[in-house]
Amino acid sequence: MPGPCGITVDETGGLSRCSLPDNVPKVQSEFLTLEFSMRSGSNEIRYQDHIGLQTEFAPEIKATADVEALLLEGSEHIHMLYTFRSVGRAVPMVNDQGLQSKNELNLQTFYALQPQIAKMRRLMDFQEKGVAIIERCMRSLVTREARERIVPDGYYDAITKVVDLLQKLDNLKDMKASLTTDFSRYNRVELSVAVASISL
Repeated sequence: MPGPCGITVDETGGLSRCSLPDNVPKVQSEFLTLEFSMRSGSNEIRYQDHIGLQTEFAPEIKATADVEALLLEGSEHIHMLYTFRSVGRAVPMVNDQGLQSKNELNLQTFYALQPQIAKMRRLMDFQEKGVAIIERCMRSLVTREARERIVPDGYYDAITKVVDLLQKLDNLKDMKASLTTDFSRYNRVELSVAVASISL
């Protein structure tokens, strides 16, 4: 059907049959996707309303809320590990200098490395918390009562996501040599600072 701007095509598939002049790009239909979720994408209240719902799945709902909070915190740790850069390499090594300047350099290095070590400690605490939550969830699934009733699919999905998250963190931690560099440098400097403070 001729229109004011050329040819009007009722179906996008018909566009491929239209002849176009040379040096004109072919027009393709745009692919549209439809996404939906059976539940809210964000859980702002951490399922705190389950108490008023009087449901038999209250323990699973609470555990799922804990897992979702853990996943949110875990994504921050993944970003931290992915972008982690060594500070220990940037700090100069102690040469044959005077004792006073060695102690000052060690002390400054100690203070420079403390934020990096704090990140590592938070990561280790997070991993311990993640393992504890997985253990609690798995223990609740092997009880006699749990085997006799239906467990929501979302509960299994949440457990799987936490295991996947912990695996990603472990792989990233193993790939980052800068973690080991900073940690070993921190241990050496901490020992030097401790010895210097005792000798004073």
